[in-house]
Amino acid sequence: MFLNAEQITAKRSESALLIEPFDRELLKPVSYVLRLGHKVRRWAKSDKAIDVWSNNCSESVLGPIETFSEITVNRGELLLVNSHERIGLTDGLLGVITTLSHISRFGISVTSDSHLVSPGFGKDASCELTFEITSHNPNPVRLRAGLPICHLLLANVEAASGKTRLANSVYESLPTPFGPALFEEFASISIFQSASEQRKK
Repeated sequence: MFLNAEQITAKRSESALLIEPFDRELLKPVSYVLRLGHKVRRWAKSDKAIDVWSNNCSESVLGPIETFSEITVNRGELLLVNSHERIGLTDGLLGVITTLSHISRFGISVTSDSHLVSPGFGKDASCELTFEITSHNPNPVRLRAGLPICHLLLANVEAASGKTRLANSVYESLPTPFGPALFEEFASISIFQSASEQRKK
């Protein structure tokens, strides 16, 4: 069950939830509305396939961090943009991000189907989120830094007992917006070897 506005306010009072800066005007019945930041990274077009299972796979095709006050998103583009707010969740809270309906009606997606903010994200030091922004609108769409862009919904989860050690998000200490780090997070797991062994059985 998602937290309502009163419960979100209570979590902030208990220091179980950090949203910086916080504006009560952005508090909704079951969410808090996050705004667009002012930093972007753009993917460059390349004829060479990106190997997602490789170290620093985006190095040659993901541009440097640029700052903006306005930005134009073209159809088919993918932009990585930071959130205006910094977020911190305890181990007893998880977050879910969904694009504002107003923004979706322009054909803009903020998450590219990546909705989860894991329990404990930013608990040691609050962090900006990275939005994966795409457009399906046949026209260029202009966005502004500070624009209300998506809902952050929050839900209680039973905090881990501590018997199982779990790593923090690989993105927590990295500058936003940061590119994909799939290999960096899972390289120690023999996933392909396991899949190969399963096929032989």
